[in-house]
Amino acid sequence: TIAAPSNVAFPTTWVYDIASDQWHQGNDLPVSIISTEDFEIGPGLLRYDCTAFWVGGNEHTAIFAPTASPQWMNGPDLPAQTVGGNPLPIGVLDGPGTVLVNGNVLFGAGIKVGYSQSSPSWFFKFDGTNINRTSDPPNNVTVTYLTRMLLLPNGDVLFCRCDDDSFYAY
Repeated sequence: TIAAPSNVAFPTTWVYDIASDQWHQGNDLPVSIISTEDFEIGPGLLRYDCTAFWVGGNEHTAIFAPTASPQWMNGPDLPAQTVGGNPLPIGVLDGPGTVLVNGNVLFGAGIKVGYSQSSPSWFFKFDGTNINRTSDPPNNVTVTYLTRMLLLPNGDVLFCRCDDDSFYAY
């Protein structure tokens, strides 16, 4: 069992101030986005509306809005996926994500199994309000931490796996 360091409060947030070159404690999130088993999170992406969207290592997400009060808030939860008739919680362990040209966020998530994740990876889009399933690439039969995404100049997203030589464009 991994124990959290005694000085870490999982829902605590921090904000970096460029002008003062200092970190300042932000407001606490109502629900932590850090996986309690392995202390992992998924991608954090700056959207074109100046909000940042963070995907949790558990089923939760967070949004940072610099002009809002509070600045940090929980976003929508990732939808459980059904496998063999059973709804299973999902999360993202060091998984892929990118901001699309329309400002939506595309990311992959997988089933949480204790300290790890199992395949397949499913793909979702966050539109600023909701998280919706989208189509999966054919090579999604792996854990999220073995995958990468890259937004290309033409607006397509290149998706690849570390253990596969095929590439797909979204």
